[in-house]
Amino acid sequence: ERLLGEALITRKHFVDAADRIRRMGAESVVLSLGSRGATGARAGSIVEAIPPRIDAVSPIGAGDAMAAAFVWAMSRRDDFEDALRWGVAAGTASTKLPGVTFASLEQTQEIYPHVELRAVA
Repeated sequence: ERLLGEALITRKHFVDAADRIRRMGAESVVLSLGSRGATGARAGSIVEAIPPRIDAVSPIGAGDAMAAAFVWAMSRRDDFEDALRWGVAAGTASTKLPGVTFASLEQTQEIYPHVELRAVA
């Protein structure tokens, strides 16, 4: 929002923002949307990663968990969409835990198959 100078509220705002930031020169863009998952843009494609509905205990650190899992997955195979899915799975799994507790790989693997990927463009 600060970079673009406007509030991002709707799904269309998120998709447009990811595309605009990518066109500014970023190779890839990931927008964390909290409980709504994430929007990612890379090389002309835009994808949404939508988490399953869960009973969240604490959202503290979920964004950090998402970022860490995304980077971990990218370092393993450079598959942007899969890395976005891992990131959302880790962030979602972490919200099921109390306080600032990050989900383990096993807890993240339980969520991973339930993260839906949708191609936007």
